[in-house]
Amino acid sequence: MPHPVQTLARVLLGSAAISGFALGADTIWSLAALAAGMHLHAYIPFESQPNRWSKADQALWHSLRARAHYEVLVGGADFDGKVLFARNEAMIRDCDLVVALLRSDVTKGGTFSAVQSTRRAREANAHARPGHPDD
Repeated sequence: MPHPVQTLARVLLGSAAISGFALGADTIWSLAALAAGMHLHAYIPFESQPNRWSKADQALWHSLRARAHYEVLVGGADFDGKVLFARNEAMIRDCDLVVALLRSDVTKGGTFSAVQSTRRAREANAHARPGHPDD
């Protein structure tokens, strides 16, 4: 029986899933997408992204990266907090649907910012299409 995340990914997204390759939900999403037979699109902020992680997490990151069908490297080699936000914006720009896991009490950080950007883009799109049945 497929995991619920695999089912969600397949039903909502079809053939490809974008991941920011962070620990936690991004890793689970990447694994579920591959298990569902989807193409994984890796949006990597910088080459050193996994360097601060445990050896096991680094090995999983490199394994997922090697299995990705498509890759976008947003920044350079070294950590840069601004590039994390740029990576999120690139994922939003390139996707058809955003699935974000965010606790209701979180009001700052990368995922919060990405959700806010997505909402602003949807509002701008809704104003461009008044009366559209999806709005």
